[in-house]
Amino acid sequence: MLEVSPSNGGLVRFLHVLHGSLQLPGVGRSIVGWIGVAMMVSCFTGLWLWWPTIGKWTRGLRYRRHRNVDTNLHHLFGFWIALPLFVLSLTGAWISFPQFFGKLTGEASRPRGGPDRGAMMRAKPLAKPAQPLDVAIGKARALAGGAPLRSVAWPTDLSADWTVTFSRGGTPVGVKIADDTGGATAAPARPQGGVGRWMRRIHDGTDMGALWQVIIFIGGILPAVLAVTGVIMWWRARGWKAELAARRAA
Repeated sequence: MLEVSPSNGGLVRFLHVLHGSLQLPGVGRSIVGWIGVAMMVSCFTGLWLWWPTIGKWTRGLRYRRHRNVDTNLHHLFGFWIALPLFVLSLTGAWISFPQFFGKLTGEASRPRGGPDRGAMMRAKPLAKPAQPLDVAIGKARALAGGAPLRSVAWPTDLSADWTVTFSRGGTPVGVKIADDTGGATAAPARPQGGVGRWMRRIHDGTDMGALWQVIIFIGGILPAVLAVTGVIMWWRARGWKAELAARRAA
């Protein structure tokens, strides 16, 4: 045993909850979902504003469309990130409002945490299991056919079984090891959730390849760049509009 720590602690978990609910219990998830809807609308309106009003649309791909660097960056980055950002916003809104989107696809959404979450939180790991960890993994690996190890769930006072999970072609394969007898049996596969499951995989990048994960990473950075450059453009527009109004009044 290398370390014992709560699964809901640490910086990564804090950022995960911040991203999903802004650290606001209850209402935070809905706020994030509506932000995703607003970002989808922003992608469409941004493409409308990006489209060149004179000449071919390929003129919009040029960097020097304006004398200001921030405006050029806003147009260039905004175009190339528009489609991936729309996909990430759609999948994020889907995760935030599973009941609504589940009705559109005919899928029943599960309650967050599942029905056994309370029992799982009350369960205590066995201090001295009968089967050592390496023995349990070895027996499970023999039944899993050499698939890569994914996770191990320790036997508890409520369920005295090891649950060893392997990954076979991106699909989790579970094996249960009885702690008292050492017998190994294949665990029933957890339902993958259809469209909702695919939306979460696309949003998180799980088993989606390095290219899409890089796109997700860039999709988390460029909106901040677009926000800063957009505010600068808006502030500059306020200045020349006020100057134009003063000239007209004169």
